[in-house]
Amino acid sequence: MRGIAEGNGRPPGNDLWVTYSSNKEDIWVSRVPLPLRDTVDTPVADTFDEVPPGGRLPDWTTYRPRWADVRVAALPSSRNHSLRLEDRDPYDHASAVRLFPPAREAEVRLAVLAGQERHGRLEIEVLGRAGERAVQVAFEENGTIGVTSGDTRTAAGAYTAGRWHRITIRASTTSSRFDLLVDDRIVARDVRFAVEAPILERLSLRTGRHRTAPTRDDDRYAVQADLPHPDDPDPLAVFHVDDVRAGPLPTPR
Repeated sequence: MRGIAEGNGRPPGNDLWVTYSSNKEDIWVSRVPLPLRDTVDTPVADTFDEVPPGGRLPDWTTYRPRWADVRVAALPSSRNHSLRLEDRDPYDHASAVRLFPPAREAEVRLAVLAGQERHGRLEIEVLGRAGERAVQVAFEENGTIGVTSGDTRTAAGAYTAGRWHRITIRASTTSSRFDLLVDDRIVARDVRFAVEAPILERLSLRTGRHRTAPTRDDDRYAVQADLPHPDDPDPLAVFHVDDVRAGPLPTPR
């Protein structure tokens, strides 16, 4: 791992750039905006319209392997932009994470358009301060919208490729439960958190399942079998996200 050293040239802006290799093979580059922030105090209201297509995305933490990209796209129109997540990597994913003001009662709203309904996956999660994956909702590979209640995955309806769906999540850390609305209709009520969290403060979008391996319990000296066909891309899966709102649940008047 290394940063920009003397003689490497001067990168644009005032950000921190870090490069590193994975197993001395893939080369990764991280751009870290300065100053660093670990909290925000303004509710999220992102339409992406002010960001040019392919331009730098402010306030979001993105993970973009070569075969799984995250960028702003001119869709639905040249003036109405959206966040595009795409994935054709058989073993990796794209992700985008957005902080919102810490809240015990939180509401997250976003519009999602899936480019397909027979493959590809988009996981929508509301996270705690330590990364607890409290709320887990997914546009799944078989055309269904799934939710995780405790440790059980259940279907909460279907989605249609090429159509915008309005997703609303209302979550409470007091009860460790949430409601899910799709197109303003409740499809899952009083769903248990998958993981308890004392506070909620992040929205996560990811084009694949959460990875848990390897762990400290694995033998790092053991010979691991090669993963099959790593150089063969999967069919391209595309998801667009727009009109993201996230923050403390409004107090009823």
